[in-house]
Amino acid sequence: MRVNITYSVKEEDLLPELGKLVTNLKEDLEQCVVLYNNLPAQLQQGEPGLDTALEMLREFKEGLKTVDIRLNEVEGFLENVRHRRTNPGGPK
Repeated sequence: MRVNITYSVKEEDLLPELGKLVTNLKEDLEQCVVLYNNLPAQLQQGEPGLDTALEMLREFKEGLKTVDIRLNEVEGFLENVRHRRTNPGGPK
């Protein structure tokens, strides 16, 4: 299950904080690469490897989903920063 959390940072700390969020994806991405590299061999086993291959595929998809969600969050913050910089007098 995923939950949303909210906290504030100084404006000048926003980009470094976003960098931390991206850096924290490293472990998820590394696990995705391991699954990506091992899944074809599991599929080559045919029927005996079916259950393991299916579980690996599901883990791979879940990892990609986690990465995608986090990158979408970071993208939203970056779009907001860009908008504020190009429209300094507009709504925040």
